[in-house]
Amino acid sequence: MDREKNIHGTLLVSLCKDLQLRLLNGRFLGDSLGFFTFYNSNGQSTVDFMLTTPNLFYCVQHFIVRSPVELSDHCLLSVCFKSCTQRETTLESLSDVGKFQWEHSMSDNYHDALLHKVSVNDILDLMNNIDDENCDDIDFLVSSVNKIYVNAASETLVLKKKSSRPFNKRKRAKPKKAWMSNDCLLLRKEVRSLGKRLQKDKNNANLRQTYSNCVKHYNKQKKSLKAEFYRTFISKLNSLEHKDSKSFWKSINNLKNNHQQAPSPLSKQEWVEHYKSLLNSDSELNFPDDLETSKDNHCSLDYPFTCNEVKKGITRLKSETPNGLQHCVDALQTNV
Repeated sequence: MDREKNIHGTLLVSLCKDLQLRLLNGRFLGDSLGFFTFYNSNGQSTVDFMLTTPNLFYCVQHFIVRSPVELSDHCLLSVCFKSCTQRETTLESLSDVGKFQWEHSMSDNYHDALLHKVSVNDILDLMNNIDDENCDDIDFLVSSVNKIYVNAASETLVLKKKSSRPFNKRKRAKPKKAWMSNDCLLLRKEVRSLGKRLQKDKNNANLRQTYSNCVKHYNKQKKSLKAEFYRTFISKLNSLEHKDSKSFWKSINNLKNNHQQAPSPLSKQEWVEHYKSLLNSDSELNFPDDLETSKDNHCSLDYPFTCNEVKKGITRLKSETPNGLQHCVDALQTNV
């Protein structure tokens, strides 16, 4: 809360008294303590205010000073008013324009389409028909301008294809671990929820501390539950090993089944068909079982030794060759 007041604050209070205006800062849910609205290297203070008339003051539901961001030194002010206005809208009244696929290379074409003679004439007609004193034509003007943009986009851009996958299809839930309890499961959901909130508000120190404490508590509880589960399981196996072998192996098989990975959703034949389509091969590749060997391949090592080769090998033997049949054979094979 900013407790210091300068001359600008005094003038603002005097202005509110003279004009019977009301300050929302520090008076509503979301800013009951009067948070600072300006942060810089010199300090922090409350310099951004929201004023209302006395009649509108009682229609305010809550007033919030958002957390500071890196883009500006000033915080965003958010206010919500009480309203009972309801507008009935049917699906038939909503036009399904679709989504366009934007490409940077088409920016010049889109600009030219907006400057086309037809689009310019439509814009000029709207400008001539604007009535400053009549507020009932706002919806008509907005829809007409939107139609001009959509027509220009339909001439230059490509519509995105609608996905055949149902939008509200829920993902298949993973099976709960054998060691996990309901309290641990709820704690895991809380950790994930805090993590998503922290991604949107990274500068919130209190939220970061809460997330860190929750993660530590979750990891500690998960570790203790795992240890207790396996301790109980091992003691159960020790008691069943010699008494009831059937229950013993049944417990082991149940534990193994819980750790099995899901099989591949694609079969071998589907993989074969996939790579055939990549290679554009419609016909099957049939290789012969027996391939003919080349008759011109003459390798000297594929034939037995001749007498002349043995004699030449003996003459090349060195005099210091060790005695013994095995040593002589090795030396002979080396020289041959």
